[in-house]
Amino acid sequence: MKDLGELLERSQKLNTDIKRLLKESTYLEYDDLSKLDIDYKDAEQLLLHEQLWKVMQELEDVSDRLDYLALPIKEVSRLHKNPNGRYETLPPDRAVLHYEEGVDLILANIEFSGLEVTLVN
Repeated sequence: MKDLGELLERSQKLNTDIKRLLKESTYLEYDDLSKLDIDYKDAEQLLLHEQLWKVMQELEDVSDRLDYLALPIKEVSRLHKNPNGRYETLPPDRAVLHYEEGVDLILANIEFSGLEVTLVN
């Protein structure tokens, strides 16, 4: 594999198989594999049932995440709270916010919040 696009494409193919397995196992319909033929007196089958049920839960999570990754990106922007207390989106290239009061703010990550407070104090 050479790039993320190829990895995503292969992941989507895998997702098709995951969905088929979830459906055939009756997990999607009953959420607990209860419609499979299981000998409830056999300890090995009970263990296998419990472990496969956990695997199905994880596979469902993986499938949901892959479905999310397949969605198109609709907007790339930053969420910002303006001086009036309302949230608005800003284009990603706008990193410095200029206010009428003569204050300029630089958008930063939470990791820098301590530094910002120190600089202000």
